Order: sequence, then structure tokens, then C-alpha cells
Amino acid sequence: MVSNSYLPEKWDYDSVVEHIIVNYRWIFVMFLLPLSCAYDLWYYTRSKIVFALSSAPAKHQEKVAHVQKQVREYGVHGNGRNMCTARPGWQTISPQNMAYKSKMYPVEVNLVDILEIDTDKKTVRCEPLVTMGQLTHTQ
Repeated sequence: MVSNSYLPEKWDYDSVVEHIIVNYRWIFVMFLLPLSCAYDLWYYTRSKIVFALSSAPAKHQEKVAHVQKQVREYGVHGNGRNMCTARPGWQTISPQNMAYKSKMYPVEVNLVDILEIDTDKKTVRCEPLVTMGQLTHTQ
């Protein structure tokens, strides 16, 4: 039998993923890297526009009301399941598999804006999903 060093010895999930990442990394460089940069640029531009127009504080109550509505619906449609955010796995920091979320009641929590910066008091009012990058880039 001929040995092929390019193929994994066993075909489990981790070996196949490692094989794809090592031997087909050009896919990540040619497609996913530019896609990631475009998403970052879109999100950065969106944050600047929202902050410049001061639309985040006006929309905050509306977004909170949407979360509250979903929590109330959980009481009716939750069927004893636990709640979790509906945030997709690709938006999380953790590299773990998010399969557990399929068994839970999803709640959309799209609270990603800076609401107010008070330079005199040296305080920031922001929504829970604001990143440190957003805070440090805001002037």
C-alpha cells in the first residue's frame, strides 16, 4: 500500500479540519480574509454613522422593548427550555461549538451601540454588546 503523507491517517472531524486548513489555506487567504475585512469596514462605518447621527439613544428603548417582548413570549412558547442569545457562532469570541443553542430558546439581543460619552464626568453609557474596539475608536 502506498503511503500518502498529504492525507490524514484517520478521518475524524479534527483531522479533516486540520487537513483542510493546512493544505487549502489559500481558500482562507483569497476569500475569507477579504470578506472579514469588508465586514470590519462595514461595521466600523456603521458605528461611526450611528454615533455621529446620535441615533443610538433614540433607538435604544425600541431595541430594549424588542428584547422584553421576546422574554415575555418565552413564558408562553419556551416549553421549559433555557434561554440564550440568538447570536450566531461566528460572532462569538469562543471557538467552541455552539450546538447547545439549538436546544434553547433564542432571544435576539442586538444591543451594540454606544449611547453617550460624558467627557466631563469621564463616563460612557453603552449597550451590553459594545466592544472595547468600539469604545477606543469613539471620539
